Amino acid sequence: MNLNLEDYDVSTIEIKKNARFKKCYDVSLNIKNDYFNYNETRMSFEEYELWHLYKTLNKCINNELKEHKSLSLEEPDLEFEISKSADEDHIHLVEVKIYINLKCIVGPDYYSFLLCDDEVTKFRDYIGSVLNAKNN
Repeated sequence: MNLNLEDYDVSTIEIKKNARFKKCYDVSLNIKNDYFNYNETRMSFEEYELWHLYKTLNKCINNELKEHKSLSLEEPDLEFEISKSADEDHIHLVEVKIYINLKCIVGPDYYSFLLCDDEVTKFRDYIGSVLNAKNN
């Protein structure tokens, strides 16, 4: 799935069912711009993590999210900060944080980017197609 991030040369995520383990999904994430080049193909999501992310994104899109949600995944160092819309325009924001281990940096070692409105819906729909879910 192409994330269509503005000012990025490459921004893709691919999620596939793991051939060996029924409850796991293999993940490839490729993010590249002038400041950051990240290409990780050895990550995996547990099925319950993917379902939880899907359901939370669905609540965000349907304006049913009661509070800000932070979802961290076990194996890949990814975190999704899903924001409740603060106004009547119902702007949907998801900050994706990629945690990286850099010994030369003091403080939080992560790179983040935002998914807004259409990208949030597209990402939710992509996860739903991987899980064979219905948008309700």
